[in-house]
Amino acid sequence: MIFSGGLAVAPPSTGPVAASGIVNCSWNFSNGTQGWLPGYSDYKLRTKGLDRIAELRRLPEEVSAPEGHLGYYLQANNHSGDLFLYLKRQVGPTEGLQPNRAYLAHIHVQAVCQSKEIFLRAGVTWEEPSTTLIGDYAAFNLNKGRGPIGGVDLRLMSDEQTQDAARPVGDQFHLLSRSVHQPAPVRTDQEGTLWITVGSDSASDGLVGIYQYTVGIALIPA
Repeated sequence: MIFSGGLAVAPPSTGPVAASGIVNCSWNFSNGTQGWLPGYSDYKLRTKGLDRIAELRRLPEEVSAPEGHLGYYLQANNHSGDLFLYLKRQVGPTEGLQPNRAYLAHIHVQAVCQSKEIFLRAGVTWEEPSTTLIGDYAAFNLNKGRGPIGGVDLRLMSDEQTQDAARPVGDQFHLLSRSVHQPAPVRTDQEGTLWITVGSDSASDGLVGIYQYTVGIALIPA
């Protein structure tokens, strides 16, 4: 990564597959959505005023982003206190993955937010992440955990320096750098594909917004 203006700028890339079979990929949303799709879950269908937004936006001035740099901005009204905002992307042979092969994953993200308490989660799965209906409730189909507790499929990301999963960031926008290692291997399907999910939930009620800025992943043959 290249550091500029206090931010680590990761160009969109599919790194060369090492002799060991490790696959490295990174995405910078200043270069577009690049196949990442937004989603929302953990709310009741009858909830009014969700105010959902999913779009590319210029990063806030408080984080001293280089001119023209963008984040994938997700916003919604957190009436329930459980609302989950996420991005997902499929990776496969184009990135260097092999069919029917098990991989360990290390994921790193940079995000910008001003929520007083936010939890970032990420994981790699063979099953596509999605929002499914259970009665009138829009639920996430994978095990992601809740609040300060991580799940089986999506694990809680922690600060690289403090190891804190969440911390007060006040009313100003701040850059969060979070990483997670997925200890259980996940196996590609017969086509050699997997799904990456990065998402967030917040203990704060009301309008919640987050800019996903960069995503990087290393997939290591198990």
